[in-house]
Amino acid sequence: MVHILLFLKKHEIRVYFEYREQQKAYGYSNEFSQVVLNLLTNIRDTFVNNEIKDRKLFITINETTDHLVAEIMDNAGGPEPELLSKMFDASDSNWSVDTKLGLYITKVILENMNGSITADTFGEGTRYRLSIPKITSRMGSSDSQYEKLTKCKTHTKK
Repeated sequence: MVHILLFLKKHEIRVYFEYREQQKAYGYSNEFSQVVLNLLTNIRDTFVNNEIKDRKLFITINETTDHLVAEIMDNAGGPEPELLSKMFDASDSNWSVDTKLGLYITKVILENMNGSITADTFGEGTRYRLSIPKITSRMGSSDSQYEKLTKCKTHTKK
């Protein structure tokens, strides 16, 4: 997480991060880290390409009855609304090869963890919503496929 924050700081992106407590989710932490890195890299590129001066990124982690939900919101301008439905499609020609491959891989990783990703326009940017199943008492937490999400506190990094 520290490397990612340094990566964002280098590009003058202010990060506002909020979550409540440690949670356990179904999946693999390394793959989930790759998902987050793919999204943050694309967001960074959008900030740079759109020449946004006041770069802000909001990350929140919440939960529903069955899922942990991470929302990543930026003010980087975002794609046109008609492109959102094809955003995670590897064959879409509206994106660079790196971007469409990264977004497609992000979708596949989350689907392999029984999760999902969506995107919509939000204010001056894009809101990405990542959802992955929580570990429930009926699943048991000893299975090797279950890993803890990192323990966090609400804070702001500049």
